[in-house]
Amino acid sequence: MALMTVASVTSTFAASSLAAANSTDTIQASDIGTRGVIVEINNGGGGSITVSVSDPLTTPAGNTATPPAQSISAGQRGRVFVGPSNVNLSTGFATLTYSGVTSVTSQAFRY
Repeated sequence: MALMTVASVTSTFAASSLAAANSTDTIQASDIGTRGVIVEINNGGGGSITVSVSDPLTTPAGNTATPPAQSISAGQRGRVFVGPSNVNLSTGFATLTYSGVTSVTSQAFRY
C-alpha cells in the first residue's frame, strides 16, 4: 500500500507527473477535503485492468458495500472520482485497488 501525492490544478500549465501504481494506493482524507480528487490512470500494459475505489459504508442491512470496478483497456487512460464518502473514518484514508499494475501509472489531482 502506498500513499499517493495529490497535485493541485492551477491556472498555469503544469505537466502531469504520473507515478507507478501499486496494487493498493491510498489518499489521505485531508487531501480529499470536501470536494474530492480525480485520479488519472494510464494503463500502459498489454491487457485490461480494473480499478476499484473503497466504499467504507454499509448497506441498510449492515452489509459491507461492494465498490464498483471500473475497467481501463490496454493502452488507454481513465479517470475516477474519489470523494469524502470514500474515506474510511477509522483510518483516515480512501483506498484504490488495481487488478494489475504492470506498466500502470497514476496521478491524483485536487480541483
